[in-house]
Amino acid sequence: GGLGAEAVMNEYWKTWELDGIGQFKRGYLRYLDPIPFEVRRVFWITEWSRGQPRGGHAHRRCHQLFIPMDGWFDFQLSSPLGQTETISISAPTAVLWVKPMVWLEMAPGENALADNRLLCLCSEPYEEAEYLRDRPEWERLAQELRNA
Repeated sequence: GGLGAEAVMNEYWKTWELDGIGQFKRGYLRYLDPIPFEVRRVFWITEWSRGQPRGGHAHRRCHQLFIPMDGWFDFQLSSPLGQTETISISAPTAVLWVKPMVWLEMAPGENALADNRLLCLCSEPYEEAEYLRDRPEWERLAQELRNA
């Protein structure tokens, strides 16, 4: 339970609409069960204004599950296989699962609020060496994956 219909899916990213129980004005309980990986780190971004991009990197091993708490977010995703896609998700029901080796850039979308909040569950603890911050290096590693 907890995972509604899948909207976008490939081997490197997936979105869902979360189920919820409750009533208008009384509130809805949203839940994610099961979580598709063991959570080893959680971070959140607050007071994030439109037009302020973040990301610009990939992870070697880390899976990330992005959950908007408030606002609307656009994610530009590039897989090591050459797939590219822009996905928009919004609070309170959307979830985006990004798997390792995806180059990710993100920002509050055109429909975003003045103060946007995004929660992220990660499969790995923070380790700087796990990040790929140089796009040409990521492209070289992606090419090696395609040739393997």
